[in-house]
Amino acid sequence: MALVKCKECNREISTSAELCPGCGVKDPGVKLKDHLTLFGIIIFTVFLLSQCSG
Repeated sequence: MALVKCKECNREISTSAELCPGCGVKDPGVKLKDHLTLFGIIIFTVFLLSQCSG
């Protein structure tokens, strides 16, 4: 269990927290950058698979 800063209020919270106890934001440790990185990895993997099967 690591501590990260909330994306809204910058309060330190657990990475497993579903809500920030300070401001109440949902998924406080997850930032848009994290979602975009995952999306990029998925797109890259699909691209590689399509190249290998063709």
